[in-house]
Amino acid sequence: MARTDDDMMTIAEALRGDLRVMRVYTETKQEAYKRFSALFASQPELLELTGPEALPAVVTVIPMDQTEPDALADQFRTQFPAAQSVKSSTEYLSRLGVSQIPDQTCPSSGERPWPTI
Repeated sequence: MARTDDDMMTIAEALRGDLRVMRVYTETKQEAYKRFSALFASQPELLELTGPEALPAVVTVIPMDQTEPDALADQFRTQFPAAQSVKSSTEYLSRLGVSQIPDQTCPSSGERPWPTI
């Protein structure tokens, strides 16, 4: 997550040139707000309290085959100090309460489907 759209775009461009990265997806603060608004459309009081400035610009990375996401996330934390936070899929799954986290190495077939919880 980045503080600004400009920071996010700078980070995304650098990641697109990284040989350990298969895909890079970006979401501006305005795009994040549009998605947030759709998710919480039934809670107008929450929407009144939240604006696009409250949400981060996000870069999502799909690692190349045989790339370990936790190690990659650790390296990105150092490489991109402008990032507000860097999270790996393992960290997200832990926060969701998934107790048995499968091997997170990217499979040779490409992207792994999101686990069913």
